[in-house]
Amino acid sequence: MTLDLRVTRQLPATPEEVFDAYTDAEKQKIWFSILDEEPGIVEIDVDLRVGG
Repeated sequence: MTLDLRVTRQLPATPEEVFDAYTDAEKQKIWFSILDEEPGIVEIDVDLRVGG
């Protein structure tokens, strides 16, 4: 069985800022650690190939 998940978000940023936030490791650490009460380790793998 295959499941698909689609998430839509409206962000107060330009498309370039959002792309950088999703693809730049240092920016991901800042962006995603905001959700944590105590900063921890953020590890994210991104595959930028079409269909990746």
